[in-house]
Amino acid sequence: MLETLFRPWEIEQISCVDAFVEEKGTQLFEKIRWGFDDENPKFENYPPPRYNLARKLPGDRVAPLALTIELTGIEYLQMVMFDYKDHDDLVSIMEDSLIYTQALFLRPSYEGALGEKAQEVCRETAPSPRDQMEQRRDPLPFRGDTVNDPEGMYPPLGWTLLWRGTYSNVVGCYIGDETGRWGYALWDSDRLMESGAAEVLASQLRIQWWGWGDPRQKMDLMPMNQ
Repeated sequence: MLETLFRPWEIEQISCVDAFVEEKGTQLFEKIRWGFDDENPKFENYPPPRYNLARKLPGDRVAPLALTIELTGIEYLQMVMFDYKDHDDLVSIMEDSLIYTQALFLRPSYEGALGEKAQEVCRETAPSPRDQMEQRRDPLPFRGDTVNDPEGMYPPLGWTLLWRGTYSNVVGCYIGDETGRWGYALWDSDRLMESGAAEVLASQLRIQWWGWGDPRQKMDLMPMNQ
């Protein structure tokens, strides 16, 4: 589990990157899918592509990109987003490098490592001290972008604004894709405040959470096996 390796705000930073890759990956597949369609006239005299992305649903088309990036690193994302010569070169790169198998991004609303199911099952069956800190709403104020603290308890400003300076152990789908896509948990405090992004964050949360309020309230109602 990610929780055993990272603190909640660090998991959310990973989740922000994941949301960005998923969004850009979907756009990328839309851009090149005709190049993978076996009805494309270019395949009249050549073997068809290894798999026909044009026949897949959007989520399935992105799955190979998810696994390829997982196995090859962020350099691959840089290459397919920026470092290609033209459209044909991009199609060629994708054809040669994609690993086709079932894969999920982290943030889907129910399935996935940061989906509702995984977080709720973990909370019910193996509650952690972090879950208890959340239930108590232990104070967790912003202490600075970098603090000399061996425990690493200095979350980014975006995270502390999100939870009003108290502890939270919920991440991913409970926060919302729109917020994650622009990487609020990765911004330093000066950039967040001077750019007006703090106000954007507050506005997005009012829209995303308007029907049910703080998502920790839902977790408060769940029984935890001690």
